[in-house]
Amino acid sequence: MSRDFVMPEREYGRNYLATAQIADLPTLAERILADLQTIASRELAAGADLSIHVRGSKRLTLCLGGLANGYLFACLRTRRPSEEAQELIKRAYQLLDTYNWRTLNDARDVRFLPNVVVVSEEDYGSDRWTPGVVVHEHDDWRSQ
Repeated sequence: MSRDFVMPEREYGRNYLATAQIADLPTLAERILADLQTIASRELAAGADLSIHVRGSKRLTLCLGGLANGYLFACLRTRRPSEEAQELIKRAYQLLDTYNWRTLNDARDVRFLPNVVVVSEEDYGSDRWTPGVVVHEHDDWRSQ
């Protein structure tokens, strides 16, 4: 790794160096989405569509859609994730972590805060979901 972008008190994901010069989260999200779309069928789930929502300067949410509710949920009424969906979510977090860094003695000091959500069949067909895009949501907690 280049010494320009590495601090000894941090732990870096394997894709960090390739993205180290990307300073803003929406641009990083575009890169992550492009990378993940090329491996989604192999590394996540065949048929999965992806989008990323960026909120503020630290929150990055990977949305996984295009999958059947029967695959995603063990119970459709409660929307409790199936074992397969739990593994999918875990794998998605692991992939996001490859782009992240974290300070070893301060778990709150990270490049970004990852989140993963699965998109139900109902939400997949709604106007709240657009696969293949990065959505930048402004995070103004004062207006909430």
